[in-house]
Amino acid sequence: MLTGAVAAGLPYEVVLGVLVALAGALLWTAAASTDGYAAPLWLGVYLAGLAMGWAVADREAGVAVAGGLLVVLAGCAVAARPRVVQAVGGAGATLAAAVLAWALFGSGMAAAPAMLGVRAGTLVVTRPSRKLAAAVVRARRTSATVALGFLDRLSRLVRPGGRTAAEAAAMGVGLLALAQVLFGAAAVEGMEALLLAIGAVLAAASAWRRPRGAWRTVAAAEACVLAVLAPLPLSGAVMPALVGPYGWLTHAWAGAAEGRGRRSARRGPGRRSRC
Repeated sequence: MLTGAVAAGLPYEVVLGVLVALAGALLWTAAASTDGYAAPLWLGVYLAGLAMGWAVADREAGVAVAGGLLVVLAGCAVAARPRVVQAVGGAGATLAAAVLAWALFGSGMAAAPAMLGVRAGTLVVTRPSRKLAAAVVRARRTSATVALGFLDRLSRLVRPGGRTAAEAAAMGVGLLALAQVLFGAAAVEGMEALLLAIGAVLAAASAWRRPRGAWRTVAAAEACVLAVLAPLPLSGAVMPALVGPYGWLTHAWAGAAEGRGRRSARRGPGRRSRC
């Protein structure tokens, strides 16, 4: 069918629209069913990946396709019945949001903060807080109750089956954002260190919000590595400022040697010291 659409000479935008519509129909079919969801799920994932791959060539098309797939996959993460579909929806929605940020802001320094914002957003929607729920119960004022209730609902937005997958995808998005800054186009001086520090804070927050287990260990290790790497881009300016004032210690006896040489030069070769 896809080959026929291309062979028929349909416009590029129409083919992408058909792919997104088919992927959405298949994924939502898998989300609504309890048995026999494997075939529509993986076929929908394939079509979604194919549409995203085709749309990357055109930034405007990438925005539209990523936005459409974000809605479809977020719906799977929020309302799907099978846990596998919830996991696919959580990870896919996170990746689609990252592609949307990349398509909107471009690569390099402009997109990196937005992609880190995607990771920060997953911290809100994937881990319900008991303290927040208790605060909702204790709140008496109407405005405070509404605000806290909204945050509590937002933290429970993603179903349990999709939370770990969304966090794993968010970790990959955060590392990709930092990688394109460090190894991509030239960045503003000092911005690499700032983004690495933000990445370390987000990784630490992810480790703190997770229950004990392998994922918490991985997030903690990521936070430690990024915290160690964060000062390195500033080492060319920071290290001379820290060590420079004490550089005279390496030449502590240079003054005495220079003074002795000057006295010898004033006496001349034929004069001897009285000592």
